[in-house]
Amino acid sequence: MLAVPSQMGVLNVQSLSKSFGGLRAVSDVSLVLEDRRIHGLIGPNGAGKSTMFGLIAGDLRPDSGAVTFGGRDITTMPVHERARIGMARTFQIANVFESMTVWDNVLIGAERHDNLGIARSILWHSSPAPSVAARVRETLDLVGIAELADVPASFMTFGQQRLLAAARAMAAKPKLLLLDEPAAGLSGPEIEALTSAIRHLRSNGTTVIVVEHNMKLVMGLCEHIAVMNLGKKIAEGSPSEIKNSRAVSEAYLGR
Repeated sequence: MLAVPSQMGVLNVQSLSKSFGGLRAVSDVSLVLEDRRIHGLIGPNGAGKSTMFGLIAGDLRPDSGAVTFGGRDITTMPVHERARIGMARTFQIANVFESMTVWDNVLIGAERHDNLGIARSILWHSSPAPSVAARVRETLDLVGIAELADVPASFMTFGQQRLLAAARAMAAKPKLLLLDEPAAGLSGPEIEALTSAIRHLRSNGTTVIVVEHNMKLVMGLCEHIAVMNLGKKIAEGSPSEIKNSRAVSEAYLGR
């Protein structure tokens, strides 16, 4: 029997369902993200992962069910409010500010927008507080792009832009970081840098959930994995338990 985490975590998803027309994309799915752990969410194409991710991030509203974060009901909370209480995310497409330098992109993530506001942060980016500047330097070092700090983001490769997007989210020091296909398009060394950065973030108090198709990355990085297929959660447990699950093999691993 696969291990199931305790029923109270930093984020709790309770019986979420979401339909688009006649398509049931997510059907009565519950998840518990335990504090300071790296969680994975996997499944074949069309499994409902992206919809589930959108429901957690606030891009989508569920038809039924609830999401709580830090004991607070955030089911209908807007995305920007979720960011203010400690949730950060990346997207499948790297959404960087191409006309700005790598440094300034990460600086926007590092500034505390709940007090400053993103527009004012951009205007004031030339003179950040020492603690904020230190956080930018640390994050750039973590993801391996410190040497590109003064380079416009438009000059970066696709993989480098994805690392930059991840760095901007990490620089906010979120309580919960949602990573959507973070390894897509990355080289081997870039994946290693990303993996090291995620582990560092976890060790410093951040809970992480990764939606990813790179099974080697998921199995080597995540401590707890949930598997979806056809809108339903079909399994959850440790990487070894997921590897040995017949339901997962049939639905996802092609056995």
